[in-house]
Amino acid sequence: MESDDKYNKEQKVFRIKTFTVPFSLEKIKENMHINTHTSSNPSKETIITKAFQFHSEGNISEASKYYQYFINQGFKDHRVFSNYGSILKDLGKSKEAANLLRKAITINPKFAAGHYNLGNMLKEMGKSKEAILCYKESLLCYKEEINSDKNIDKVKNNLGDLLLKNGNLKEGLLYIREANGSIILNYKKSSIIIN
Repeated sequence: MESDDKYNKEQKVFRIKTFTVPFSLEKIKENMHINTHTSSNPSKETIITKAFQFHSEGNISEASKYYQYFINQGFKDHRVFSNYGSILKDLGKSKEAANLLRKAITINPKFAAGHYNLGNMLKEMGKSKEAILCYKESLLCYKEEINSDKNIDKVKNNLGDLLLKNGNLKEGLLYIREANGSIILNYKKSSIIIN
């Protein structure tokens, strides 16, 4: 018995107080969804979509960030390189812009607008021979596209103009004629009238 008394003395009794908390147990009426499959890295498509969205809204700073992030991730899409090149060109970084357009064309050699834009940029940089080659390549690519007549005329006009400025009158006039219709030469006034 002595051991039972000892056991009772050593045993302590804990009492727990409970408090009532007012809480309504109604049925939850809205659906809750928690996506547990999120990744810390956005997908290629998500990055492109955001970049294009910001660019179209005129938010060049954010668009640039997304274009840079896309490129830094090692993704390749000719539109991203072309659009980012366009931004850099507008910021006065023609050399970097031209390099991005070259990468866009490397990714998609049939990218007619890329060839055309690179031609325009090279023309502005004073690289006429390279610009002429880009315009000609652009024409070849556009001819394979459906509904590209306006673009073809624009390329032919720029190509013809550049050829004329570089002394290639015959070929230059040919492209301008194709782009604009008939041409009347006025030798007395040394000018060209395009009808």
